Amino acid sequence: MSAPSTTRRRESALIAGFTFVGAVLRFWMPARMGLNHFDEGVYAAFGQWTWQGKGLAFAPPELRFYAPPLYPYLVGLVSLFLPIGTDMAAIFLSQICGVLTIPAVAWLARRSFGPGAGAAAAALAAISGPHVAFSRMALTDSTLLLVWILALGSGARFLERPGLLRAIPFGVLVGLAMNTKYNGNLPGVIIALTVLWGLILPGEGGRTAALKAIGFGLISAAIAGLMYWPWYRFVEAQPEGYAGLLRHHRGYLSGPSAWPAHLRLQLGQAYALSGELTGRLSWGLVAWPLAWVGAWIADRGWWFQYRADRWEGMRFRVGLLVGAIALGAAPSIVFWLGLARLPRLLCDRRAGPRMIGMLWVVMAILTPLYHPYARLWLPLHAAGWLIVSDLIVRLGPSYEIAPSPVGGRRFAMVLVCLAIVLGSYQDFLSDPHPQFLGSPVERTDDVRNHAARLIIMFEGLTVRPTRVHVLARPALLYYLTRDATFPIAREAYWEAMEKSAAPGRWAVVDGVLLEKPAHRPESFDRFILRPSTATRIWKRHTIMTPTTALDVDPGLAFPLDSRVRTIIGMPLEP
Repeated sequence: MSAPSTTRRRESALIAGFTFVGAVLRFWMPARMGLNHFDEGVYAAFGQWTWQGKGLAFAPPELRFYAPPLYPYLVGLVSLFLPIGTDMAAIFLSQICGVLTIPAVAWLARRSFGPGAGAAAAALAAISGPHVAFSRMALTDSTLLLVWILALGSGARFLERPGLLRAIPFGVLVGLAMNTKYNGNLPGVIIALTVLWGLILPGEGGRTAALKAIGFGLISAAIAGLMYWPWYRFVEAQPEGYAGLLRHHRGYLSGPSAWPAHLRLQLGQAYALSGELTGRLSWGLVAWPLAWVGAWIADRGWWFQYRADRWEGMRFRVGLLVGAIALGAAPSIVFWLGLARLPRLLCDRRAGPRMIGMLWVVMAILTPLYHPYARLWLPLHAAGWLIVSDLIVRLGPSYEIAPSPVGGRRFAMVLVCLAIVLGSYQDFLSDPHPQFLGSPVERTDDVRNHAARLIIMFEGLTVRPTRVHVLARPALLYYLTRDATFPIAREAYWEAMEKSAAPGRWAVVDGVLLEKPAHRPESFDRFILRPSTATRIWKRHTIMTPTTALDVDPGLAFPLDSRVRTIIGMPLEP
């Protein structure tokens, strides 16, 4: 093994290289990117506060149903410094946060599991199909994950040596996460549960350190609460107050009976977004070799030599081949490996591994209880990168490290093999098994292109419309209101659209919204398919990206029937 300083420099170079690869994927073909998801249009519209002269006091009441204000405020600030519109500023913010997540995960992995783990985690994060896909979207999730990783790393430092100087930054980071998304408080919950676990099964410092962490942890909680207080007061001042917001979110919660089905859906979604590299093999076929070789190089050097020629050489080659095939064919193996490694993590005496084990437990239990949106799985993706990086180090260059405190090396290998079997069954053998839904770098400018075509059509009319009534998702509405030279009348419901019908008026109907029963009254077929001559209706089903389509129907990860296929790929005739 190399000297610590040499190893650190070598691993830092590897992390920088993997971060560059991740940046290329996240910024690939920027001209083909745009707003596509429902929520993206909301954030881009609210992100225009800097251009509307309303200052930081601007916070539309509707925003409370989507997210706290930090992300739209940052979008507005980014748009001030870049010569681009708020749509690309919102995407750029996600891209930057996605790229910065790679070294952040590497830092957390190295400080938790030692040399080599940072390079392995950076490689897994850089090539993660779901993370690449969501880093190219104007959603809060990429930004939140970065703040989460920093908060968890700060929390691990706090657990190692509780004190005021470590409690303050931890509280600040949790406060930032809470102002980014409504589950932003979970890093604080994870650290708190890790502390309570330390009272049951003492780690480094024993129960005394755990009690000390509780005392200083209250300071962190107070700091996070104070940072969130202004937003709480804003929501409380709205109709129905904060209780109404909680009722709104409870509508997305499911009971324990739905947990197994949601878990299966989200594991399938992770596969669907992992990207098709070749045949039925995902980008994991590339991620594992980069992580495996990176860990060995970090520990042994750029031109590492096997110290025990036959055994070590065989271990390197077999691990490289088996891991690449397993992760390439079944990306959900990462989740099952987290379950397999959980006993070792929770029984470790160090704060970092315990915290990562608790991260996996909390998110594995809570995530499937909510509506199965694919983007909510990102924290479990990150937990998987961290846990697999530990496994790579232990099976790879540092195999001589002492075995797991639970069972032994043989027992640990049995669990790992069982995880591979479960992941293979989920992704490759189950019926129906999941399938890919396109590349992680899929183009997302479809809605913007549709808006441009509509504007050209309206402006080319002999008699230009005095007003166009629009029933559309916020992304399409954003582009129409931003770029059109004629007035746009936003309609919230189909009934309002019907009332607006009059001679000489035009309407734009986003066909995706009409998939919802609330927007399909009995008059739908009569009015849309055989419109009166008095009113012209422009109806389009826009082609959705895989990430957006999974929000419309989480079951798209599994074989598509004809109904679902029309949602994704309906021809674009007017």
